[in-house]
Amino acid sequence: MQSINVSEGNSNYLSCGGVLFDKSKSVAVKFIAKRYIVTDVIDWFGKDIKFSDTTDDEVTVTVKVKPIAMKMWALKYSRHIKVIFP
Repeated sequence: MQSINVSEGNSNYLSCGGVLFDKSKSVAVKFIAKRYIVTDVIDWFGKDIKFSDTTDDEVTVTVKVKPIAMKMWALKYSRHIKVIFP
């Protein structure tokens, strides 16, 4: 998938630059995090988090977040995470 386009009449979603957002302009972001920062992930993103693909050292995390907030958080935790989508 290269990009997503949503019709202007859609009442639930919108797209910008080929990225899908809900009406609050949040986007689903998936990243791999070191397990020792899971508490920080929960503190920052709250309860609407999906954890998957857990290993002894890492966990895959999916969150809905505004892009600028994710960018700032990812910069702060860049040594401990790897964003894999989008």
